[in-house]
Amino acid sequence: MNTAFDGSANGAPVVNAPPAKQGVSGSLATDTITVLSCETGTAVKTFDGNNVYPYSAGRLFRNMELPCASLAELHKTLVLIEKWSDAFVIRGEPLDRSKANLPMLRRASGTRATFREVPRHWLMLDIDNVIAPAGIDPVSVDAIEHVVGLLPSEFKGVSYISQWSGSAGMKPGRIKLHLWYWLEEALGSPELRAWAKGLALLPTGRRLIDPAPFSVVQPHYTARPLCCGGDDPIPHRMRFVALPKDAVRLEVKKPHAESVN
Repeated sequence: MNTAFDGSANGAPVVNAPPAKQGVSGSLATDTITVLSCETGTAVKTFDGNNVYPYSAGRLFRNMELPCASLAELHKTLVLIEKWSDAFVIRGEPLDRSKANLPMLRRASGTRATFREVPRHWLMLDIDNVIAPAGIDPVSVDAIEHVVGLLPSEFKGVSYISQWSGSAGMKPGRIKLHLWYWLEEALGSPELRAWAKGLALLPTGRRLIDPAPFSVVQPHYTARPLCCGGDDPIPHRMRFVALPKDAVRLEVKKPHAESVN
């Protein structure tokens, strides 16, 4: 339905030019967030009470870039696009901004590449493997704070955005969560992927942070799930937590050459 790409973007600022534009609060944008809209299909999970239907985003997408200068502005953008069932975020930026409103494939390599790697100040941590401690509801504020407490020391006392994933609450005991942070220094996907893979494993032997989103065109799903025949079991999926520090100072090693797709 392409609701996110009607020209006005429902009041959000649309940028088809490099960064350093006005952000949603009027401040100078130091970054952008690339939003793709499905030409056909949807970018949400659907529940009908008994069954869960996965994402079916299709192959062709239109794109736009929204400027942001801080975690607070990123939050405003995420609140906006959470309503768009055909849209999701990627880390890459378009190779040809003049074709933003034309359907295109989601590719980062080869002669038909449409997006390229770019360092970002914003960071999304995909949490999918943490088991809620006894007595903690896996879709509660306590569950969020438990996950934040598991992160490396660099994240302590730093403001963040928490967002329950589309399937949160569907697997008993499992905390399924996205945490968004702002970085002091923009970092690329290869560095972040190597960093996530180098973190200590959970007691279950699985990774705390899924490294897959640290890729040029990997979807960061942001829309609320569609609940057929009833209300969303988690009415408030996003939360902005203001803490003493505004950004993470994350020092990472440069990885060996690898694909950034």
